[in-house]
Amino acid sequence: MGAVYAGAKDYGNAEKAYEESILRLRTTLGADHPDVAAALHNAGRFLKANGDLVGAEKAFREVLDIRLRKLGQTHPEIATARLSLGAVLVLERRFEEPLTPQESSSAVVSRSDAADRSKSEDSRLS
Repeated sequence: MGAVYAGAKDYGNAEKAYEESILRLRTTLGADHPDVAAALHNAGRFLKANGDLVGAEKAFREVLDIRLRKLGQTHPEIATARLSLGAVLVLERRFEEPLTPQESSSAVVSRSDAADRSKSEDSRLS
């Protein structure tokens, strides 16, 4: 619903809708469920687009924390979370911090690509 309000440029109701959605998901699924992380990521994107970099950073840090605990270090969604956080840190002109998330994101993508290539090679050999 937040995206609908945002599309209509009703930013106050959009932010409330994102908050309500996250609260509802936390209550029904648990605070560290991957769907909570997805909702937080959407809210972070909204906050970033509307200039609330502090709120966006907080959301993206929580997304990263949940996804690391639930999905593991090498899951592709970790790269997405780190890149989102890194983009906010760059906008905040905190250039020393995005380096590690950006590098880690590249490493996750590289490992994922290598795993995909390995699976592809294994299937051709079968």
